[in-house]
Amino acid sequence: MLNFKKCYIYAVFIVLVFSVNNTFAGGWDKEIYEYMENPIEATNRIVSNAITDSYSPFSFFKEGDATFTLNGSYFDVEILGKIDGGESDGNDVEGRDLSGRVLSFTFNYAVTDRFYMFGIYTNLEMDGQSYEDLNIGQDVLMDIEATDYHYSIGLGYEFFKGESFSMPVSLGFIYKQYDYEIYSRNDSVTNIAKGDAYAMSVIFALSYKASAIDLKFTPYIYTQFGTPIEMTLYDSNNNVVNSGEEPTFDLMYIPGMKVEYLGFDNFSLSIGLSGLMSNLDFYGDQFLKGLQLKTVLVGITYSF
Repeated sequence: MLNFKKCYIYAVFIVLVFSVNNTFAGGWDKEIYEYMENPIEATNRIVSNAITDSYSPFSFFKEGDATFTLNGSYFDVEILGKIDGGESDGNDVEGRDLSGRVLSFTFNYAVTDRFYMFGIYTNLEMDGQSYEDLNIGQDVLMDIEATDYHYSIGLGYEFFKGESFSMPVSLGFIYKQYDYEIYSRNDSVTNIAKGDAYAMSVIFALSYKASAIDLKFTPYIYTQFGTPIEMTLYDSNNNVVNSGEEPTFDLMYIPGMKVEYLGFDNFSLSIGLSGLMSNLDFYGDQFLKGLQLKTVLVGITYSF
């Protein structure tokens, strides 16, 4: 008889082993307009961080339980990241009025008392400017526009369940549509990344339910990686200057935190605390390659 628990554990293990050994071969020539690549990398990290924030952990469920969650967030980017390599090494790529909105819908359904399935839709819209000081007597000001549609389905298993603690682990398969455009005002070159990509995620969560105060605290680790996205650099005459690939998701282990108020019948309210951490130097350097942004996220969940 097929053991679904063992199959699920094997699948998670295989994904983690593949992700650790997975490297992305890129064709980008870093000696040509290197500074145009940085906002594309940062945009991918912003998307990854937004997906992590929007995640809605499913815990303390029983067979037949279902939840529908609507999350909305606003973020303001202060630093897109550190410039790697070349004469510009060590400088920050700063955000200038660079902000975005994220809307996310999540559906969870408990197939058994341990297994559940989920579906997630997330849309991100971002626009503004970034600024780089190249340390070679030249500053670069760029206009950034980004749109990302993110679709994910998957399975989860609750490895531990008690009155106060629950430990679900989920495995997700992701399809995304992206449209990023970076325009340099200095020399009228444009970097465009547009198309489809695929990814996988593994999410480890640990929920604590404080019944006396109707609160649930859920820290989690969101791990993801995926296929490369394609970038093309155009000059002011719309001629192709350079092209190549950049990882859709650099392999990342991004921590998140949700606090949920359970004091309503069938409804709960939640806030994401990852946005508070993502503005810290340590958090940005360790998990987001220098990205720093302020995020406000609120969610409402209906249980039935």
